[in-house]
Amino acid sequence: MSTLIQLSPASGITVGTTAVTSGTIGRVFFQGSGNVVQQSASLFWDNTNARLGVGATPDTSTRLDIRAQGTASTDVAFRVRNTGNTYNIIASYGNELTIIGRNESTEPRLLINRAGSTKMILGGTADLNISFPSTGKGEINSGAQGLDLIATSGEIKTRTSSTYTLLSGNFFGIGRTPSARLDVQAQGALSTDIAFRVRNSADTLNTFQITGDGKTKMQGSLYYAEFDPSNGLYIGNNYGNMLNFTGILQGTSWINNGQDGKLAVGRTTAEYRLDVLASTTNPLIPIRVGTLNGTNDGKVGIAFTTTWTGGQYGNVGGVLYMNHKYVGPTQSIQHCSFDFALNSLNTAPVTKASITAKSNILLGTPTEDLSDSHTIYIPNGTAPTASIAGGGKLYVEGGALKFRGSSGTITVVAPA
Repeated sequence: MSTLIQLSPASGITVGTTAVTSGTIGRVFFQGSGNVVQQSASLFWDNTNARLGVGATPDTSTRLDIRAQGTASTDVAFRVRNTGNTYNIIASYGNELTIIGRNESTEPRLLINRAGSTKMILGGTADLNISFPSTGKGEINSGAQGLDLIATSGEIKTRTSSTYTLLSGNFFGIGRTPSARLDVQAQGALSTDIAFRVRNSADTLNTFQITGDGKTKMQGSLYYAEFDPSNGLYIGNNYGNMLNFTGILQGTSWINNGQDGKLAVGRTTAEYRLDVLASTTNPLIPIRVGTLNGTNDGKVGIAFTTTWTGGQYGNVGGVLYMNHKYVGPTQSIQHCSFDFALNSLNTAPVTKASITAKSNILLGTPTEDLSDSHTIYIPNGTAPTASIAGGGKLYVEGGALKFRGSSGTITVVAPA
């Protein structure tokens, strides 16, 4: 062999008759066929930057650069074999990377394929554990085709073992095994245990929430609606009770909270604050007012109020009562009357007159004789001291019925 290249120790390699007279910096010498020392552009060592290239000159950005022979799945760029040399534990093909356990058919298997339709596959019997760092951002991006999470038992669990279950019927449960398409269970049964909520963009308000006590609430900056299983539906604002519907409630019922604030029931437009149209099945009673009393005798009424310039009356101005009483020896006969109660001199309304079921008219509160009918009761009052023009005044004084005419003449119609 020529003295251009020296090998030491000489017994380390058998050199053929072909001498290496020149070389390229970075190429690694190896014993080739015929025991001849050779070099190849596919095996390159960059001593300056400590980089090794297998299959090509290494890229400047990597320490170890291994290139496959081609792009086919049979062109292995890198692999690690088992001791029996029967299958690949780690193998890199043209565009694939596989990692396989002890048995390729049953053990966990990872396949990453960049070029094909399959991006990542995990197979076998073991679990998958994906951990992201406490800082930064971790993503699982499925692209335009969506993301499918499938397990043999159809179940995915969190670290705290709260169950999120996918069943064959396309049901999804959060906190429980589902029996509906989306089945969410709250942590507890309190109003503070929120099962589901939607926050506003500023993260200052729950615009929609369902709590463990069964309440459903939709809330805005001013108004909110809440359904309470115990108390029904509440519509109001965030500062006090306020009914604020707009739109059709049912059929032709309509509430308009616009400038006029009119309510129509049984029709689509309201000409008054409350505009009620009777039904065709019971056209004589468009409105019914009822009450529940603990005793046989009781009242149910409609109150009237008004205002004056500069303030509001301190009491209700008048009340129309339906007064029901039970009479008879066994208190089993219902006897009703309409009582007219009015406010006089800023006092609470008291009964001033009644029309009874016997067609009697009572002025004041005299005791009605149930044997009477079509009778006017006029108790003693204050005798008039002045007359009215073109008319007269009928009154009772000292038990006598009297009439005062426009001239001032007083006539006793019926003595006491």
